Amino acid sequence: MNVRSFALLFLVLGAVLAAGCVSGGGESTTTAPPTTAAPTTAAPTTTAPPTTAAPTTAAPTTTAPPTTLPPTTAPPYVDIKEVGASDTNGGFKVTVLRVGYFTHPQYNTAGPLVTHFRVDLTVENTINAARSIYPNINCYIVDDTKKRWPVYFVGSPTGLSGEYAPRESRTGYIVFSEVPEDSSQLTFTIEIPTANLPVKVEIPFSYP
Repeated sequence: MNVRSFALLFLVLGAVLAAGCVSGGGESTTTAPPTTAAPTTAAPTTTAPPTTAAPTTAAPTTTAPPTTLPPTTAPPYVDIKEVGASDTNGGFKVTVLRVGYFTHPQYNTAGPLVTHFRVDLTVENTINAARSIYPNINCYIVDDTKKRWPVYFVGSPTGLSGEYAPRESRTGYIVFSEVPEDSSQLTFTIEIPTANLPVKVEIPFSYP
């Protein structure tokens, strides 16, 4: 075999060998195994416990203690008789409103209870000048035997005795020590000082 033939054979063998390497020795394609995703574990859901409202306790109902009325006592002014009679003299008009028996402390505001005869009255200055009148010392009740029953005391929110302004009027009461139970016809009398002689306001009434 000559050199040319040897070279040709060498080329053929090289070509065969190259073809075999390509078909059998090439890079093999490896398929990656399927990827399995790690299982996802959801965070546990925590349900809030039900809200229980605190029990409402109503305030205890307080029952007011029963009202105890004070003991009933006899009225201080009993056997009242309405009169409503008037007389005018010496610049004063005097009206006897009512009369009756009055239970009161013996010394006006202190002492044991006693009962006396009481006259409620209104005194009015009827002229346009100041005038004075003194029922506390110049007043009495005359019975049907002409006996005088004197004032025991004068009671009033505003004093009945003293100087009255023009047209001034005051209301109060006078208490007498006693009046005769067997005399039904009585006369309430006030003496009013004047420049000359005292004048009288005289109001007759019956009791009982």
